[in-house]
Amino acid sequence: MIALSSLKSLRRVVLLLCALAAPVMALDVRTPFGEVITTVGSGQSTVVNLVENPDGTILLDAVQSGHLAHIGAFTATFSYLATIDYNTGTTLLTGDGVLMTGADDQLFVDVTILEVGPDYPRPYTGVLKITGGTGRFAHASGLLEVTGVDAESLTDSFALAGLIRTRTH
Repeated sequence: MIALSSLKSLRRVVLLLCALAAPVMALDVRTPFGEVITTVGSGQSTVVNLVENPDGTILLDAVQSGHLAHIGAFTATFSYLATIDYNTGTTLLTGDGVLMTGADDQLFVDVTILEVGPDYPRPYTGVLKITGGTGRFAHASGLLEVTGVDAESLTDSFALAGLIRTRTH
């Protein structure tokens, strides 16, 4: 079991690294083989559907909106399965989602998020693994780290930082 103080320290380190890396993270490198986009941004997520399953898991659907450097404004839809360890207060969210840009390009992602804490607010961190897309993001790959705090309301703010690699073929 991970101590809450250790998780708070880890969260502070991740946030500090994101803040220090932000100026470097706004790079856009074009190659003959595609584009490497290092990006940072933020957004807001709202749970729009919540279903408690008989096995104790919870199905969640959420909508997001936000902004990413070199991508611009985005909207998104996500579906998660939340598995809760009631002994530790840890929640594992897994699922998938689609980010849509203002240019109607889509970015497909698989999501893994770990939320910690027996009560609200609960800090969380996770990864959005890029599995492809449409338009500019056809055949894309990469990772985006997501961090935030889950408040008791169904709307939360989050930060994103990571790397997207596009391919020309």
